[in-house]
Amino acid sequence: MFVDSNSMRVRGGTTNGGSIQTSATPVLGWLRLQEATDEQRDRAAILAMAGEYRVSFDFIETVLFAGQKSPARPYRSWATEKVYVLEDSPERISLQHILVMVFLDSTGQS
Repeated sequence: MFVDSNSMRVRGGTTNGGSIQTSATPVLGWLRLQEATDEQRDRAAILAMAGEYRVSFDFIETVLFAGQKSPARPYRSWATEKVYVLEDSPERISLQHILVMVFLDSTGQS
């Protein structure tokens, strides 16, 4: 089903989150990548993804329910993504990604 492109323009997020800190300094895991074998580099690159990140994302409907004529306009927002290492064994690395949104009221309180 095709819809008018104007009705599908992304709506801006209205959430206000707390202040964030960014770092331009390479982490130790990234620095070690420069001296590693291919396998060590792959493992280190995956493990270096653990941490907190500022991310943006779009809510886009991909399924229309019975009686729904057209999808809702996409919605853009942002969150903090927290990445944790669940398993680090010789055979497997498992990461868990969690999106965290903190909503502040008009006084700046969460």
